[in-house]
Parts: sequence; structure tokens; C-alpha cells
Amino acid sequence: MLSLNTSLPIAARIATNDTKESAAIERLSSGLRINRASDDASGLTIAEGMRAQVKGTQQAARNIQDAINTVQIGEGAVQGMFPIMQRMRELVVRAGNSTNSSADLQDIQDEIDQIKNLIPEAFDAAHQFRLKLDGNPSDRILDFQVGADRGQVESVDYNPLHDTLLTFTLDSFGYSELYGSKFNPQLESLFGKPLPLPTSQAPAPFPPGVTLDQAFPKKLLVNPNTPLNMQQAFNTVDTATGGLSQQAGYFGACINKLGHQLNNVTNYDTQVSSSESKIRDADMADEMVAKTRAEILKNSTTALFSAANSRQETLLTLITGRQ
Repeated sequence: MLSLNTSLPIAARIATNDTKESAAIERLSSGLRINRASDDASGLTIAEGMRAQVKGTQQAARNIQDAINTVQIGEGAVQGMFPIMQRMRELVVRAGNSTNSSADLQDIQDEIDQIKNLIPEAFDAAHQFRLKLDGNPSDRILDFQVGADRGQVESVDYNPLHDTLLTFTLDSFGYSELYGSKFNPQLESLFGKPLPLPTSQAPAPFPPGVTLDQAFPKKLLVNPNTPLNMQQAFNTVDTATGGLSQQAGYFGACINKLGHQLNNVTNYDTQVSSSESKIRDADMADEMVAKTRAEILKNSTTALFSAANSRQETLLTLITGRQ
């Protein structure tokens, strides 16, 4: 006996192949193997975790580049001071020659006084630069998030540069000349607020009776007839040059370290992105094969379904004719 319900499993087969074809088309059009959680629940969880790492490392790479740019600004400022310091030391050396007349020495002192004005200007520029970065004048350490996870922070210390410039400014001008100037905020970081008068008692380790003006006199004076002045002038310039050299070396080391970290983060981002792609993205060749196979099966099954319907109609006609 022939069954009239043979079309039911054929129709189900058509629907199944149509679903497979639609899924393959969706993957081909989106380029993704996982378009929703039902496609691969565990794979989606892993891929999302990797994507979070990728986004984090990409932002960390931008942070590192910002850090490099910031340190390069500081390094450039330090490098710009070296010609100033070298010229000042050259003038101090020239002043030590006994062939100089009083007028010659005055000319040398005048040039030193003009050049030394550039140092507090650079100091003020560095101070204002720090304020623009985070607005905190007391904290001269910059922190940069250089990784995608908590705790991956790199710090850059501007304190040595600040201390070198502040000391050189104080030695070049003296306390009384700086008192009441635009450098009061910087002096207050050393001597407190409100800023003590030049005649006030100098802090320890100076003995009682020594005023701030006496404790911190102008030391950048050239007078070969006064060996103490010459020695102070040499010490002032050499100490500042040494401090700037150390800061330049520190900045250079920071830039190199940040550059290596940038390479590491970039490589890590590439590897994680590749791993995430292998989980989430569709294999276009496999999906084309799956689409073609589903399409062929659907078409052939449709033809079979059509043939089955035709056969049933023929049988029904025969049965009806006999009745």
C-alpha cells in the first residue's frame, strides 16, 4: 500500500536545508562564524573576553604614545638648557683670567645676568606645563596606564628637574631678589606659606641668627679677586649642569623603556586579535561550501517533493476514477 504522507519528511528536509543555507549566507554576509550566543555560547564568551583585551591594549598603546610625547617635551626642554649652561660656564672660566680689566669683568657679569634670566623662565614654563597636565602643583610624578589590566602603570618623575631648576634659580638670584616675584609659589614649596621675609630666621641646618637672605645669597658672581665668589660660580653652574644631565639621561631611559613597552603591547594586541578572529570570524571557504551544499540539497529535495506530489495526485485520480 502506498502512503500519501511521503511529502512530510521531504518538506522537513527542505526546511532543514533552507535553514542551513540561510545560516551560511548570514555568516558569509557578516564575515562572522558567531553572530549570536546560540551559534557558539562558549566561543562567544571567550571571544568577548579577548575583544575586551584587544580594546584595552589598543588604548594602552595610545597611552604609551602620549607618555612618550610628554617625556619628549621634558627632554627637549632639558636639551635646550645645555647651551645656556655651557655658555655661562665659559664666561665664568673667562672671568678667572687676571688679564681682564674691571670693565671686562662687568661685561662678563652683565652677560651672565642676562643669560641666567632664561633659567627661571624655563623653570616657570616647566612648572606651568606640569599644572596643565593635572593641575596639582605639589605632585610632579606622572602616571601612565600602559597595559590593559589594573596595576600596569608606568611613572615618570619630574621632581629632579624641578629641584635642579629651583636650586639654580635660587643660587643665581638669591632669596631677597626672588622674594615677592612670580616664583613665590616655588619658594613656598621650600620655605612654607606665607613666604618668610628675607630677614627671617633661616631654617635648619643654618645656625641661629642667620637670615634667609644670608643663607641663600646670589652665588653666580664673577670676581677673580674673591676666590670664594669664583668657586661658588663654578659650583653653581656645574651642579645645575650635572642635575640637567642626570634628568636628560633619565628621560632618555624612560623613552626607551616606553618604546619597548609600546612594541610589547602592539605585539600582544596582534596575537590576541588573531586568536579572537580564529574563534569569532567565519571561514569563508567552508561557509561557501556549506551554502552550496545546502542549496543543492534544497533544490534536489524540492524536485523530489514536486515529484512526490505529482505521484500522489496520479494515485488519487486513479482511485477516484475506479469509484
